[in-house]
Amino acid sequence: MPNEPALAQLLQQGLDQIQLALSEQQQEQLLLYVALLQKWNKAYNLTAVRDPEEMLIKHILDSLSVVPFCGEARSLLDIGAGAGLPSMILAIVYPGLTVFGLDSNIKKTRFMQQVGYELTLSNLHVVHARANTAELTHTFDIVISRAFASLFDFIELALPRLTPKGQIYAMKGRYPESELAEASSLCDINKVIPLSVPYLPEERHLIIATALSTNKVN
Repeated sequence: MPNEPALAQLLQQGLDQIQLALSEQQQEQLLLYVALLQKWNKAYNLTAVRDPEEMLIKHILDSLSVVPFCGEARSLLDIGAGAGLPSMILAIVYPGLTVFGLDSNIKKTRFMQQVGYELTLSNLHVVHARANTAELTHTFDIVISRAFASLFDFIELALPRLTPKGQIYAMKGRYPESELAEASSLCDINKVIPLSVPYLPEERHLIIATALSTNKVN
């Protein structure tokens, strides 16, 4: 991979900034993910980002920004996982977390399957299906999406997939005021957390939501 020492240093500096300690093996897995993404991207067009340093910042560090909020979960479903962001990154960080990455694009699910194999991620399960028709046999502590087009649509898809105390995590860019107002009829919006991604000046937010509480007054 081009400039691997420079990428390794950039990753370590980013991890230091978000105060996340990962093992040498985990860091190597993240760097291998970038290398594979760059390789497959030439033929499969998995992401508009072409430069490996940009991939590391806009995809890896961006996905890592939600790590502090996922430590209690035992299972996680990523709807519209694309190339495995953030599901594959979270599977690397939390080897004890059961992670499902779901996407309807066969090229992207093939990529996830190959990377899961090469990185030996036994906790990662890839599902090629549409989110509204996917046959999943169990529910999840966290249902997450990154840059899903509509918050309302994502929450509608996520709610039936939650455990009784499960949480919906929507990773967004700018503060989505109008989307939050629309989605509040579907769920309880518990928190909107500003996220800080190293080397990325753009806004990032994590929306945490749960199923409507039974005593909520409409």
